[in-house]
Amino acid sequence: MKASVSLEVSAMRRNVGFSLVELMVALLVGLLITLGAFQLFVTSRQNFDQASAIMERQETLRYLVDSISYDVRSADFIGVLSSNNSRLSLSFDKENTYCAGEDKYRLDYYRKTDSTEIIVEVVCDGSVVTTQPVVIGVGSVNFNYSQPATASSGAYSTIPTGPVGMIVTITLVDEKGRLQDEEFTFRVANRTSIGRALEYEVGS
Repeated sequence: MKASVSLEVSAMRRNVGFSLVELMVALLVGLLITLGAFQLFVTSRQNFDQASAIMERQETLRYLVDSISYDVRSADFIGVLSSNNSRLSLSFDKENTYCAGEDKYRLDYYRKTDSTEIIVEVVCDGSVVTTQPVVIGVGSVNFNYSQPATASSGAYSTIPTGPVGMIVTITLVDEKGRLQDEEFTFRVANRTSIGRALEYEVGS
């Protein structure tokens, strides 16, 4: 009889399950593991977003530099139209697909008002034919003439052809706040102006 009672008590103890303390410890361990996994996910997501933002910025800068550089190099005339040096004007005299039956046309680069878009505007015979966005993510753009060197440096001081290129300063912004604003400056020469400068130097 005593043996059977003892077995029943043992069986009851086995069927009791977890105590409250054991359950709380298990919940705490599970919570810590969940928080660790969530923190790892958040960190990985932030790193991914930042890497994506850097790639987007590099692509924006590369494409903008390539576009402006190509057009400045091949233009027949380079100029800055706005008083705050924010609009670049490039004139061409060659066969094109913009102006029907006209070789002369103009390309204007500028930042769209209240936007981060850089716009290129095609002008034929004084009229705007098309306006297209080039890139986004630009907070400001500034165009300055790259003047010939002074006489004191022993370079061309009396060249009558004007600036030989442009100095372009761009501030790139991230509208999603993933990166801080960055300023970049690059120089590009105009082949026509350099050619005239060299012709003048040789002939003088």
